Amino acid sequence: MTMATLATAVTAIRRHMYEATNHQVSMNRHRLAAGQQLLALRKRIEAGECGDLGWWQWYAANVDRSRKDAEKLMRMAEDELASD
Repeated sequence: MTMATLATAVTAIRRHMYEATNHQVSMNRHRLAAGQQLLALRKRIEAGECGDLGWWQWYAANVDRSRKDAEKLMRMAEDELASD
């Protein structure tokens, strides 16, 4: 490899690392927002907005992600609220 090729490779690596960091930050921001919205919806569902339907019943019927994923997102949002 020549020096120009090495410099080009380093530039590409730096670009990929920068983009990965930016996407990670964006992903975390979206996951936090989803968790916050899930917490807000859980309050509304548990308050009876959908009649006798329980929170997890409503969730399963309306959201196409696993309960485990929702629990992680809500925990993330709760942790963020606790740290403020």
